[in-house]
Amino acid sequence: MISVSDYTYSTLANQGPSPHSGYGDTASGDPTLGGGELTDSTITTAVWPNPFDNTPVVGFLDVDPTITFNFGSTQTIQKVSLWMADSGGASGVALPTHVRIRTPDGTTFNRQFTVIDPEPGESGSTVRLDFVGFSATTDSLVVETTRGAQWTMLSEVSFDSVPESVAALFSGVGALLLLRRRR
Repeated sequence: MISVSDYTYSTLANQGPSPHSGYGDTASGDPTLGGGELTDSTITTAVWPNPFDNTPVVGFLDVDPTITFNFGSTQTIQKVSLWMADSGGASGVALPTHVRIRTPDGTTFNRQFTVIDPEPGESGSTVRLDFVGFSATTDSLVVETTRGAQWTMLSEVSFDSVPESVAALFSGVGALLLLRRRR
């Protein structure tokens, strides 16, 4: 997993009235002041749409969120994972219809993914969405979501350079080649 040094919102979290205090600080629009931290490895297991407070999610009301993640140095990103709330539209919470991942300039890398609900017919859970099949070398990435309902809620975001199974395969092949070369 690639470390994130910081991230910023170009769309303020929790715009409009908030039915739940766990979705960020409504006064400042800063979701880290009362809601979730997107890169702390804490994934909510709360069941939607039951109301509760201080849930570690960042909620966006009636807006399509745009979040820029900075890595502190150039990285090659090949996988982005988003943990998102899905209530199938109940209580106005649903998975996004699309996710766009791009570099800040939008030209070095820019790809849109259509979101297909991995648990159709099921609702009330946090769903992991993995976006793969690309390679972007950059020091920051922008994640934009197109909302599928009134609320878009994120619990966690992670970035990886090579999927774990591929890394293990390359490590094994490299070790075999090194042993063969020594003989």
